[in-house]
Amino acid sequence: MSFGTKAQDLMKARGIPLRPLARRIPVDPGHLSKVVNDRKAPSAELAQRLDDELGAEGSLVVLADDRLALAGENPRRVDMAVLDSVAELLAKTRRLEDSTSAATVLPAVREYTVMVERFAAEAPSKVRPDAIGLASELHQYAGWLNVPLRRWSTAERLLERAAVLGMEANDRQRTATALSFSAYTAMRRHQTRKATALNDAAGRDTGVDLGLRTYIAYQGAEILAGDDDAEARRLLAVAEGMSAKIDPKDLTSSGYWYTAEFFQGTHAFILDKLGEHDRARELMAESLAALPEEWRNAEWAERRRAFLTA
Repeated sequence: MSFGTKAQDLMKARGIPLRPLARRIPVDPGHLSKVVNDRKAPSAELAQRLDDELGAEGSLVVLADDRLALAGENPRRVDMAVLDSVAELLAKTRRLEDSTSAATVLPAVREYTVMVERFAAEAPSKVRPDAIGLASELHQYAGWLNVPLRRWSTAERLLERAAVLGMEANDRQRTATALSFSAYTAMRRHQTRKATALNDAAGRDTGVDLGLRTYIAYQGAEILAGDDDAEARRLLAVAEGMSAKIDPKDLTSSGYWYTAEFFQGTHAFILDKLGEHDRARELMAESLAALPEEWRNAEWAERRRAFLTA
């Protein structure tokens, strides 16, 4: 999608005609008309102002980046600046999902994934491992987005691809994340043995960051609760100890949600499966109250909200 097409779509969606938009920025209406009709390239400053006014969450800024446009046409021109632009856009898309839905952001994520797959196949050798690693993260995120849509087979296929690409890139963090999300998908489908095996595989690499290791420990406890309560309680104690050590400033752009407040909700699911229903409800209520408002109302938190109303 071109910059002008994207800008016009956003203007229509928000009901903002060209002249009022030009007054808000401000910019000459004739100049803006040329930009949104793709007759003139936008400056970085104008792209940012349009992005702010139209709520494009960074997408217009990235579309205005000539390096990214050229790389899309010729992947052999890819460099780290291009990959960094895509990674920044992916981080903003994750935040956008919090206030919208998986279905809203999934089409854009598919487009990024196709583009970065081309980068991974054709980029210069010096940046190819980084492109492969980014492709792994995009497949991982696309797989995760298919879970709330209950497209289980699609989620599994994308997450398997993410794990393979993570290993090819020798990227421990992305490989472990893909395996942990595969385990989550299997858990949601009540495939306990498969979920346990995948989660154990994700947890073998102790070199990944603390947020992810905490997520894997909590998830291991949730998978086993109700089948092996003693091991579930042991993993829960380990996870609680890890959670207490998390510093939000150390969380990555892909794991920004690995916070103590988020994990408190996971703790509630585990206690409920262990038979401590009243305490579980108390913890879930506390967790939701402590989450940022956009997280409380996010689509991914629906399972948590439903827990309190069940």
